[in-house]
Amino acid sequence: MTVDATVTRRGPGRPMSLALIVERGAGIQPVDLGDLVAGRHAYTAALPGCSAGCRLLALSVRHFPGETAPIEAELTVDAVRDGDAPVDARLGDPDAWRPAPDAQQGQRLDVAPAGTGLGISVTSTAPGDPVIEYADTPAELPTVLAGPAPAQDATAEAYDFAALGSTPDRWRVTERFAALPGSGDHAMLFDLETELRQAVRGGFSLTGVEYQVWTTGAVDPGLPARLAAGGVQPTSVHTLADRRVELGRLAPALALRLYLAAGAIAVLLAIGTLLLTASVGVRARIRELAALRTAGVARAVLRRSLRGEYASLFGLAILIGVPAGLVGAALLLPAIPLVSIDPEALRPAYRPTGWWLPGALAVLACCLAGTVLAAPRIVRRAEPKGVR
Repeated sequence: MTVDATVTRRGPGRPMSLALIVERGAGIQPVDLGDLVAGRHAYTAALPGCSAGCRLLALSVRHFPGETAPIEAELTVDAVRDGDAPVDARLGDPDAWRPAPDAQQGQRLDVAPAGTGLGISVTSTAPGDPVIEYADTPAELPTVLAGPAPAQDATAEAYDFAALGSTPDRWRVTERFAALPGSGDHAMLFDLETELRQAVRGGFSLTGVEYQVWTTGAVDPGLPARLAAGGVQPTSVHTLADRRVELGRLAPALALRLYLAAGAIAVLLAIGTLLLTASVGVRARIRELAALRTAGVARAVLRRSLRGEYASLFGLAILIGVPAGLVGAALLLPAIPLVSIDPEALRPAYRPTGWWLPGALAVLACCLAGTVLAAPRIVRRAEPKGVR
């Protein structure tokens, strides 16, 4: 690798050197190109192990080995070459090079295009070597966020966070959602390749990283085999149907079924209680109605009064019982404990589905209508001769 550079100013003291920082294989390595010399020179170093390609990460102006004295230099990087072939290092792009974000206090780096090259001005009193980073990733990595931002300000649109590795990266929130697939309501979704390229600068290793492939239900069953043929070896396959069966065998599912059964029994008990209340004392009621008929009250009036009486009796019970049941469900269902707490699981969402709630209301409505329609029939039995 060769860097053509023109040095216009170099501070006093022992010579500084120019270095490339590259990603080679699974690690990061600085490559010394030689001492800075005034004027235009070609700085060259061999890069063994880069037959498959190395990634350019940064340029560095380095102290003389073993020294930490202040340094200063001005130079222009005119070209980067791999042998005789030019390397597109975007030297004239104002957004392609920037001072490293972890620059030490006392380091001043000014980076700006100089024609088709890159102008660098370095002044440093810090012991570390100044680094000019090649910006092949955005300064702020875009992310989709679920839940609060992982920062002191939970509503922050930009924040620093170490997603991979131990070095914090700068993130910019592009969208917010209540939850993200497979991650829950407190998660970040981002482009993995971009974040990996950034995390490698902080020494992150890909060892032990696992990937997930998400598909729809209409996917070809042969997908795992095709992934394996492409070099991605599946270790396990999970489907939504399998997950539902698994959840259906756990204790929370049994608790929900028992709660549903208890609700059905409660509805039947309520209906039975109302019917029992209506049937108890029928004979005494018939004698009362017979007395009213003897007193001259018309049958139509008695029927209307009975309909109103039973409608208010049953209707009031339904109007009070249904909201009470819904409130009880809202308080009880979220309190059903889970067998295991998965930090990546979504919060349980209890919503009435199917015909359970409408069916229960329909049964109550039919019982109410049947009772209101059947109750006036006892007026026919209320004959004046029944009064003794």
